[in-house]
Amino acid sequence: MNLWGKSKSTLLNSRQKMNRGMRVVWIKKGNALAQKGKYQEAIVCYDAVIAEDPENPMAWSFKAGVLLNLEQVEKSRDAYRKFVKYAKPEHAKYVTQAKDLIHDLDGILKKARSSRLRKA
Repeated sequence: MNLWGKSKSTLLNSRQKMNRGMRVVWIKKGNALAQKGKYQEAIVCYDAVIAEDPENPMAWSFKAGVLLNLEQVEKSRDAYRKFVKYAKPEHAKYVTQAKDLIHDLDGILKKARSSRLRKA
């Protein structure tokens, strides 16, 4: 059991036909969970929004941050790329920051791959 005392499968089924207002609620709930360190539950919230609205830049951005906290660098980078792709003009400041972070994450991944190749 997790978020609101429901199982993950129940949560994913309960998000059907989510309107814009509910997407905002799910993002806020995800953010609250992330602040408490409940990263997996936060991802469930963001994924619920993304399933209904795959081009929602904020869900992608917050999911990327949580994935980075979980040290899932490649998934985080990919989620930041989705944020950049779907960002609105009012997100321009954050797009610049996300692009810088993507560049840094690419460097980390490149070094990790290089290190693995040397060890093999």
